[in-house]
Amino acid sequence: MKKICFIIPTLDAGGVENYLLRFLQYYDRPNHQITVLVRNNSPGDLGELYRKLNVSVIRQEVGYLNPIKWYALYKHFKKASYDTVCDFNGNFAGIPMLMAKLSGTKKRLTFYRRSSRGYKETQLRLTYDNLMNYLVSRYATKILSNSNYALEFFFDKDSTQHSSMSVIPNGIDMKVYNNRIPKERARKQLGIKDDVFLVGHVGRFDPAKNHKFFFKVAKILVQKWDNTQLLFCGKGTDSSEFKQLADKYDIGSKCIFLGLQNDIPLILSALDLFFFPSQTEGQPNALLEAMAIGTPIIASDIKPIKEIIPSRYYDEVLVKIDNAGTAAEKILELRKKGNTQSKLQTFIREHYKSGKNYKKFENEL
Repeated sequence: MKKICFIIPTLDAGGVENYLLRFLQYYDRPNHQITVLVRNNSPGDLGELYRKLNVSVIRQEVGYLNPIKWYALYKHFKKASYDTVCDFNGNFAGIPMLMAKLSGTKKRLTFYRRSSRGYKETQLRLTYDNLMNYLVSRYATKILSNSNYALEFFFDKDSTQHSSMSVIPNGIDMKVYNNRIPKERARKQLGIKDDVFLVGHVGRFDPAKNHKFFFKVAKILVQKWDNTQLLFCGKGTDSSEFKQLADKYDIGSKCIFLGLQNDIPLILSALDLFFFPSQTEGQPNALLEAMAIGTPIIASDIKPIKEIIPSRYYDEVLVKIDNAGTAAEKILELRKKGNTQSKLQTFIREHYKSGKNYKKFENEL
């Protein structure tokens, strides 16, 4: 019986939590005992879905500067006698990696899913972050990431070539995305008219997703093409704060605010274009899904996105996020040309198959 512990920050819908959920749905190993250790006590959007899996979900706060909680984590590791501990918290896996080492856990994995720091930087926070990075480097037996850029951000470039580090791309269940729902049927289910130019985005309401830039671009689009509508899907995109922000840019009446949704293929099938202007990403699953299903995309010209798109498509699909006018023109140009991205769709389907990439992760456990 192999015993594996995965550590995630929350059970809320997010990149880390969704990735692990999908992996565990794929990872059918009845002779393995799986524990998901959640670092906070919030019930979370995905709590029920995790509970349906054949895994044990426990709560164990780690804290930032709390030796009592660290010792409690050590005692849990010691008692559970895990064969593998895999922490998805990037640098903040430092303490769990140390406690796992002290408890005798042989395989200690840290998985980086971001390519930036998720907090406002101060000298004190950076000092702590650097210490945690050192602990990961010292006590993790393997360091994983979903992009080269993320590894290079948190570690020096030379060290990323070391055998202790590996990049494992995200995986998309192509069975779900192989057959695009006819646009007319998808829009009928969502109550959207056939004749509108529908530009959408899937992603939580978070500064990293750069919704403010989306709104700036959208304001230009609706001025130039009155029949434009904007669709937003993701945690917080149906909140009063998000709607007020859209109103601030005078586009609230043109927006469809869906919030958190489960049927992403239906939503992507309804769109004329998927706009993804993130300021920072690890490896954007929503963008991969849009390309896999065949929805035309325009995305920000940042390194993690450039890493997943062949360079021959850069001019067509990537935009700088410092000029809303240029981005709007690019979107309208694509609208006139129609979908020319079928080869990009084929590339994504080949390189980001869930079985292929989940198997790489499985082999590390």
